[in-house]
Amino acid sequence: MLGGMTDLERLAKLKETPGMILKVSKGTTFMALLAARKSARQDAAGDEKQLERVEWAFRQFVETSEQRFKDAVDEDPNSAPAVYSVST
Repeated sequence: MLGGMTDLERLAKLKETPGMILKVSKGTTFMALLAARKSARQDAAGDEKQLERVEWAFRQFVETSEQRFKDAVDEDPNSAPAVYSVST
């Protein structure tokens, strides 16, 4: 037992990450993220608690990306690609 958690407890906690809920990895395209969300919603049909987790996981990815785009503009307000990314 490392850090007071059993392997099963660590696995259960890992399953609650946005990537595990949607079955995607960091760097997934937005279109793939949308497809993963749709699939996860279908798999969770009828389970309101799981549907809430799916939506939470999706928002985590979207909000992280949004913040990354905003940070890029803050770093270089004259960067056309960065400004365009935030404005779309």
